[in-house]
Amino acid sequence: MIRTKRYSAKKIAEILGAKLVGKDNIAEHFSIDSRETGYDKWIFLAIKGENFDGEDFVENAIKNGAKIVITAKEKCYKGISTIVVQDTKRALFTLASYNKGKARVIGVTGSVGKTTVKELVRSVVSQKYKVISTYENNNNEIGVCKTLMSITDEEFCVLEMGMRGKNEIYTLADIARPEIAIITNAESTHIERLGSKRAIFDAKTEILSFSPRYALVPSERRFKTINYKEITPFFIGDNRVVKAKNIHLDKTGFSYQIEDAITGKSHQAHIHSFYDHDIKNSLFAYMVGRIVKIPENSIINGIFEFENCKNRGEIIKASKIFIINDCYNASPTSAFSAIESLCKLSRKANKRPILIMGDMLELGKKSKKYHFKVGKFSRKSGIFDIISCGEYSADICRGFKGGRIFFSCDEIVDFVCENFGENDIILIKASRGAKFEKIVEKLIERSNEN
Repeated sequence: MIRTKRYSAKKIAEILGAKLVGKDNIAEHFSIDSRETGYDKWIFLAIKGENFDGEDFVENAIKNGAKIVITAKEKCYKGISTIVVQDTKRALFTLASYNKGKARVIGVTGSVGKTTVKELVRSVVSQKYKVISTYENNNNEIGVCKTLMSITDEEFCVLEMGMRGKNEIYTLADIARPEIAIITNAESTHIERLGSKRAIFDAKTEILSFSPRYALVPSERRFKTINYKEITPFFIGDNRVVKAKNIHLDKTGFSYQIEDAITGKSHQAHIHSFYDHDIKNSLFAYMVGRIVKIPENSIINGIFEFENCKNRGEIIKASKIFIINDCYNASPTSAFSAIESLCKLSRKANKRPILIMGDMLELGKKSKKYHFKVGKFSRKSGIFDIISCGEYSADICRGFKGGRIFFSCDEIVDFVCENFGENDIILIKASRGAKFEKIVEKLIERSNEN
């Protein structure tokens, strides 16, 4: 259930340009799930999904306390406000956009790093303002609308915007109309669906379609060739904008200097992450802080207070095993970066770097090639051993010229517990569909038993 602003049925009908049937009830909670309970007065919007049609559950929603229903079917229910629209999903878009009110939206998209940048930006902006942000990575059109519908008195909304195909980011940008648009990168993720890196780049830049005031993008040549028109671009990592230098790894993460070429100042920063790509991610958050006039010491504090989300570079120290849990998602770019960071950390800690690697999904015809490259990169970087499970395990091990292939998570857990321990750091990396979080859970359980 989403707590939203207080709305009357009459006002909702006015916003949607729709017909109101029945009473003019008032509600301040919202859901697209008819099973919600425990709320006396709420709004139910009958969305049609891939596997269900919300229109079939209107009466169930009413039974569970809904007093306002938004539906494509005109029907009168006793004591209920029925708002009749042509398209319930379009109604959700309109209502979410309206509910945004005066909140300033920061939109974040990219092939990798979206959630991390979103959390860094939220941490920085919250140093001065009241902020709401996308929960975990609910970054599709429904997730974005849910976040916008959750705005009550927040001054800023940080939205993660995901995509699986062309025009999806365009739709999200149309709904949210971000003031600041961030593109973390445009890499090979989703190449199975979009066909080429150029198509991926074009899809990511759809976030600029509705002319945000500012665009924060990588300092790559292809981003510098975009016609920004009235948008003010900042090229993150560029010597003329903002960059990181004097980087040092310690026991809690990276210490480094942020050099702000615009002000001519340098700031000592620390990020609680063992992934050096998060240093660049923090530069996006730093520039957002500068744009929205947050004091520089507060920006640095926001970066310091950042914590990685569960399953995203999460550091876990069980009794005998040191684990880096990064099994929420995987792409070639994020895998290379994670492997490089693991090897740096292992040298610093004088431990052996072990990689448990699963499948990277949505790579299409290039899947074998990219998995082979991950294995080859692991060998070159100094990975001590690779343990793999999945469709492309043989390609990973062929690139590594070694490694071990297993056929279940339980087999991996047994092998790790028998062969590795306090002298090792284990990185667990895979796409979400591989469900490698089961390995993490079982390793912790087994480690704590001994």
